[in-house]
Amino acid sequence: MKRKRRNTYLVSALTLALVFALVILIFRDALPGIGKNLRAVPLWGVLLLLALGFAYEAMESAVCLVIIHHKKPDCTLADALRVTFLGVFGNIATMGAGTLPMQSYCLYRRGLDAGSGLGIMASEYVLHKISVLLYATAALLLGGEWLRGGANGLARYILIGYAIGALIVLAIYVIAGGRAFCAWVCPMNIVTDAAYSARKSLNVPASSLRLSRHARYALAAAALLASAVSGTAAFEWVSPQAFLWRELIWGVGAGLIAAVTGVFALDLLLLERGWCGHLCPLGAFWSVVGKVGVVKPIFDNDRCTKCGDCLRVCPEAHVLNFKLAAQRGFIASGECTNCGRCAAVCPENAIRFATRFQAKPQATEPNNE
Repeated sequence: MKRKRRNTYLVSALTLALVFALVILIFRDALPGIGKNLRAVPLWGVLLLLALGFAYEAMESAVCLVIIHHKKPDCTLADALRVTFLGVFGNIATMGAGTLPMQSYCLYRRGLDAGSGLGIMASEYVLHKISVLLYATAALLLGGEWLRGGANGLARYILIGYAIGALIVLAIYVIAGGRAFCAWVCPMNIVTDAAYSARKSLNVPASSLRLSRHARYALAAAALLASAVSGTAAFEWVSPQAFLWRELIWGVGAGLIAAVTGVFALDLLLLERGWCGHLCPLGAFWSVVGKVGVVKPIFDNDRCTKCGDCLRVCPEAHVLNFKLAAQRGFIASGECTNCGRCAAVCPENAIRFATRFQAKPQATEPNNE
């Protein structure tokens, strides 16, 4: 075992040495300038960059741990760190092409089949790129003057690239189900889940406030109309997600505190699942996309015993229309977040995730609605 590990370290060291030699060979003419610029950086700057680099990889590892945990519950943070840093090694050793293969192989060595490992790490990669696009969106909305003035002839190419990226993200969510964004990507989901848990733990009584779930569509339409009429990003001012992204880009401040505490207080004291379930304009947009989503919760009425476990854990319980699900073979509502909680708790495996094309409509009526 020790000899095998020693050989692994030796191969890794030789690979890095070869990559280092290739980098020197490729950039040999620029080495004097690179060295001059590096010497101009103070020691504290170098240490800060190293610390930020490690912090970035630590956050990547935390994301990996959350994603891997669904398939491999015994995965630890140390395992996730190993997967992340092996991905960095694979990226460097292959000049950018070896991250996913290296990470998938690492998971395979730890008992996860190759298909699941590759799918998990590909999902993490997609989430990472979507996050970059979302931050770019906030930067473009907040820094439009730079496009008009400082970017000169680059503006059209930047906008074309952004449009292509947006179409790719839209295509991903058409496949994954629009509101998969709400369950798996949106940072406010953490806040609303925390408020829901606190509400249940503290036995907060139901308030008299009643609000239609269609209010989010009206709010989204009004914000988009105001943006078109005023020429400003009015949509950004009714979205706590926008406050959160803005503060993360430009510095943590009052906007972040207001967004988090406001949504938390709404869900805790006034209306259960008030923001995500009734008001969020971004959720309204993804609900429209979700209507044509490819991946859906597939419903098997013959297996279902109507125990109600799925209804108790679903953050949007109104989407679980058993009669319609039996007729179509899947949960059809675009407001389903594809969070997977229903499938996780179902004791009869009556709900599973697959494409809508794999659904088998039931000829018989369900036992109840």
